Amino acid sequence: MKKYDNAIEVCKIGVALNSLHDRIQNNMGYAYFFSGKKAEGIKCAEIAVGLNPKNEVAHFNLATYLDDAGDLKKAYEHYLAALQLKPDYPDALLNAGVIEVQTGDLAKAELHFTKAKQLNPKDARAFQNLGILYDMKKEYKKAIDEYKKAIAIDASLERELGMRIGELSKM
Repeated sequence: MKKYDNAIEVCKIGVALNSLHDRIQNNMGYAYFFSGKKAEGIKCAEIAVGLNPKNEVAHFNLATYLDDAGDLKKAYEHYLAALQLKPDYPDALLNAGVIEVQTGDLAKAELHFTKAKQLNPKDARAFQNLGILYDMKKEYKKAIDEYKKAIAIDASLERELGMRIGELSKM
């Protein structure tokens, strides 16, 4: 419902009753982050991970907040921590893969995008990201195939990816 201020107040009550509850801290971090109080969101997510290092959602949330803040190294560590706890976490696979592309580790990114695609074949992001990766590797036929699959899932990508498909088809 995006009533983040209300959620924060409820979470504060929960923390007052049980300061060691990692899910309350994680939820409060989410509410802070999406209400624009990003530093507070990161702090709560760090507390949640500290309270329960086996909470893959807290690791994932902390990673996305750190990613947003530009701390790719720490974000990547927490995406990997989430994946270690839950290897079939499609969003963590995608986000880790994006960082791997940014840092030049295309082989790992390809593995992560491919696995995400297999786990969630209705998510156009995995196909689009894999297409971008193949495009970077100059494997244009593969890129075109992945872009077409992404468009088949999400028609709103037609404009962006359709133009690139046209360019690649001429190569």
